[in-house]
Amino acid sequence: MIACKVSGESYHRIESYQSYILKLKYPNETLLKNLKQIYGISTHKAKTLAIAIGITPKTLLKNISPKKIDRIYQILNYYNNLNSSEAIHKNLSRFHKTNVQRLISINSYRGRRHRFRLPVRGQRTKTNANSCKISRV
Repeated sequence: MIACKVSGESYHRIESYQSYILKLKYPNETLLKNLKQIYGISTHKAKTLAIAIGITPKTLLKNISPKKIDRIYQILNYYNNLNSSEAIHKNLSRFHKTNVQRLISINSYRGRRHRFRLPVRGQRTKTNANSCKISRV
């Protein structure tokens, strides 16, 4: 039985929202594919998480017991020290946005490239990077 750290919700409430929280959208697909849908979880991290639970990464999601899905939920919370695994996506995207804003505010070279929406990592702009360059009217 799992209880949320914030409000002490019961197991049944978590069970009903588990698929939403973990973004496990495809019950007929593998656990690896479902975990990779979460922003911030790579193939390597998904494989190590599945092996830590004792499941092969190619196991179909519908064949996994609810206790093992609860264990996935607990490990994701442990990785992030958060109360919901949905915050993986939110906190990680906020982290990236603040890093870019920091570069822009200190007026570094990379920050200026971000501000003008040009390629940041040294790509050429004469013939490529048409999707990065915007028209300035």
